[in-house]
Amino acid sequence: MPIQEFDFTSGKTLDPKRKQAIVGLVDAADVAKLKDTLRARNLQFAGQAADLRELLTLVRQLKTGVLFVDVDMPAVNFKELIPSVKKAFPDIQVVLVGGALTKELLQEVAGLGLAGVLAKPLNEEAIVKLFSRLK
Repeated sequence: MPIQEFDFTSGKTLDPKRKQAIVGLVDAADVAKLKDTLRARNLQFAGQAADLRELLTLVRQLKTGVLFVDVDMPAVNFKELIPSVKKAFPDIQVVLVGGALTKELLQEVAGLGLAGVLAKPLNEEAIVKLFSRLK
């Protein structure tokens, strides 16, 4: 029998097949906002990574979900990371998060197969809207 996750706030048993988020964000405030928003909507916060090695370990373990990648994550070339993750794990949807999302940057990443782009600081409405569009 599989282990079920229980949400003590809502008093509900959570569906293990619900969407999950894998997070590689730099700012603690953004991580907290994402966690709170996901849990309030019965979505799973699957894990957080502080660096590229931890992020890739989580992706390999989970193999599915929504991967939030911060443009400002140290030592990460997201233009190389995103296509390689998408190729190795086609069930991972990648969302790019950044504080300085310039027109040039958005043009550079347009062909990478992103599921979305979110501007920092994150807000609940944008997160909910993004998840409602994802498969």
